[in-house]
Amino acid sequence: MKNIFRKIQNSVGKHIEYIENVEITPLSFMATFFSIVLIRVFVENFSNPDQYGLFAAWSTIVTYTFFYAAVLLTLPIFIAPFAKKKPSDILRYGIFASMVLILPPVLDLILTKGAGFCIGYNGAHHWPLVESFFLFFGPIQRCGISVGMKVEIVLLMLGIFLYCYVSTKKLWRSITGGIVGYFVIWAYLSMPGILMTLDPRTWSSGSVEQYYSSVYAGSFFSSIHTFFIFQVPQLFHYFEFIAFFTGRIDLWLSFIALFIILWKYDKQKVKAFLANIRPARIGFYLLFVGLGIKCAYWLGYVQHNWSLTDYFGLLTLALVVALNFVLAVVINDRCDVAIDAHTNTDRPLIKKTLTDEDMKHITHMLVAFVFLGALQFNYNIFILLFLFQMIYFLYSVPPLRLRRLFPINSMLIGLISVFTLLIGYFFVSKNQEIVSFPGAILVLFFLFIASISSTKDLKDVSGDKSDGVTTLPTLIGAKRARMITGLIMLAWMLFFFFIILSYSLVVTIIYGILFLVTAMGLFFTDEGEKWGFAILYLLLIPLFFL
Repeated sequence: MKNIFRKIQNSVGKHIEYIENVEITPLSFMATFFSIVLIRVFVENFSNPDQYGLFAAWSTIVTYTFFYAAVLLTLPIFIAPFAKKKPSDILRYGIFASMVLILPPVLDLILTKGAGFCIGYNGAHHWPLVESFFLFFGPIQRCGISVGMKVEIVLLMLGIFLYCYVSTKKLWRSITGGIVGYFVIWAYLSMPGILMTLDPRTWSSGSVEQYYSSVYAGSFFSSIHTFFIFQVPQLFHYFEFIAFFTGRIDLWLSFIALFIILWKYDKQKVKAFLANIRPARIGFYLLFVGLGIKCAYWLGYVQHNWSLTDYFGLLTLALVVALNFVLAVVINDRCDVAIDAHTNTDRPLIKKTLTDEDMKHITHMLVAFVFLGALQFNYNIFILLFLFQMIYFLYSVPPLRLRRLFPINSMLIGLISVFTLLIGYFFVSKNQEIVSFPGAILVLFFLFIASISSTKDLKDVSGDKSDGVTTLPTLIGAKRARMITGLIMLAWMLFFFFIILSYSLVVTIIYGILFLVTAMGLFFTDEGEKWGFAILYLLLIPLFFL
């Protein structure tokens, strides 16, 4: 018996040593995790009677991925105080523990002799929701938490307890850590009921199904936020809504949890990254998303009163658009090291606060968030976000590296702005055909951005010249380029000035004074990019009030 115990102990020790020392990159971590999730979804097609065919919809894969990612990233943060470890150290064990995800559908098939369970969220709400925590989700129902899922949760609690105990040798600390881990898992599995309970309108009566049916009917999900291009039963749309609605919440929770883990792992690197995300440009693209929404209202394609679900969807879209741009920034910085060494010495790659390997890992994480986040809306938005990134890729990355060629580089920036405008438009427009958006408006905004985009190149003259990049400032000199760009902006100012004048004289006067002050800054200072963005905001923001 002692020999058997010693062999088990040695085997466990070898596994722990392997887990502690094996190299895990963000890419290998995500690829492993996503593979496990796909296998879980595949097996659940056989064990879950409510599945509608193999990988029935994108929503199934997206919501499962973000749900399990949120749980995987949140658990280490809550367990860390009890294990006295960094969340990043616990996360290393988490990717191995995630293999338990495959167990529930397999166990359900075995226990039911192939019939399976209807796997779903915990359907309790209000007081029964509280009871479900203390009763381990209560008795087995037709739909909800299956036997296999309960076994999975018990194994995870046991694993958390053992990890905390091995780390601290404290029994009660370890037991508490296991209970806290159970609470996190319970909260995620009970999310629909928790949200319903927090809504005062539901305190009188109603079921979870009735509540979310009314939320679905009063949101963009019921019409345009869907990946079903062809006619399908309404029930399919409802299930897709539940998947996307909870998926958006899990996206945010995953993003916040990952930020906390990275911050606790190396806050200096996180600070260096945040200092490089170009908030003015993020604001510019979000402004264009807003203008796209405004255009849909101008054209009469929005016949819908916004719900809290829709506002949250817009907030999620803003996050995905911002991350999409930050991804383009990271890729561009990796390709612009030679230029930045001359003109942008504060960039993290130049200051060595981040390495190229760090930027590569950041790229992989951003790709995952942007790709899966883009699948939370509809087909048009997904394609436009993808095109946004592909145009920036052609702009920045060899072999084409089209930012070398003027005026193609300016035209590409104009094209990306048009894509962003359309993203906002398709977020709210009941008409999802591209031809429904007036071509004249698209051309107008394309010419507007393309003609003034050279302001961002005013500070990069020496670096661009050294790397063979052709821009307006490298062709005619920074001083002349500043004057020409300023004149172009004045021309656009006059154009927008007369548009606004027809609506409000007071707004026009205030707008004109502010614009002239910022225009003077563009003409007579070396901060061309800063003043250029100030003018850009002043030109566009008044359009929201027309």
